[in-house]
Amino acid sequence: VEIEGLTGDIRFNEEGRRQNYTLHVVEMTVNSAMVKVAEWTDEIGFTPVAAKYIRLKPQAVFERNKTYVVTTIVEEPYIMVRKDEPGEYLVGNERFEGYCKDLADLISKKLSINCKFTYLHQINML
Repeated sequence: VEIEGLTGDIRFNEEGRRQNYTLHVVEMTVNSAMVKVAEWTDEIGFTPVAAKYIRLKPQAVFERNKTYVVTTIVEEPYIMVRKDEPGEYLVGNERFEGYCKDLADLISKKLSINCKFTYLHQINML
């Protein structure tokens, strides 16, 4: 059986399985571009291809004696400024809570690096 699809001919064998097709495996780059890194065909299977960009090394080296500054805006539920409880004085990253704060803490711990949060006061621009 053969029909015309949006991307070309679509063929099926006697058992109803699609045949003579190729899937492109892509990876998103830091710049949000899609780059082909492999192909899969019904005849050959998975075949990696050389990426046309420089991939980041999985074990990138980060300076561990350096503090990385994360500057953000306050936006619930991602970053929120915690309110001091009576008798409590929050300093540093303790002043913040939220999803992005928790995620940054986990990443910092995993990579054995330090990060410091700062935030910009939002300016209403009409």
